[in-house]
Amino acid sequence: KSNAELAERSRMGTEAKLARIRRDTESLRKFYQAWIPQLQMITDSRDGEERISNLIKTGRVFALSQKFEMLPNERGSSIPQMMRAEIILEDTFPKTINWIGKLEQMLPQSRISRCKITRGDSGNDVHVELTIDVPLVANTPA
Repeated sequence: KSNAELAERSRMGTEAKLARIRRDTESLRKFYQAWIPQLQMITDSRDGEERISNLIKTGRVFALSQKFEMLPNERGSSIPQMMRAEIILEDTFPKTINWIGKLEQMLPQSRISRCKITRGDSGNDVHVELTIDVPLVANTPA
């Protein structure tokens, strides 16, 4: 009987701890749940390359070059790999700058890690060297 009472108290203490952890992490878990659809949008490098190429095509900005590479992330991380896209654009100033501004909306899970804007070859053109890091999450837990 005493072992059962001890086990019951231990269970109640553990349940109270679990309830406190759930309460303390509720906002973080809601934030994570909101990002799951975005993270599942691009799961491998082929998806990422295709998505970025389509964004360039639909934005009608002129890409001089596109280079994609895979980078490992920290071991044991929930994001095992990153795809790095190095893009060189040259087009009119307003179109290119607006496209860069809309990039966060079109690819919200990405991060622009480098953006170098210089004068283009002609008139109102700008030359942009852009590096975009996209997380690749193969299996997102529910």
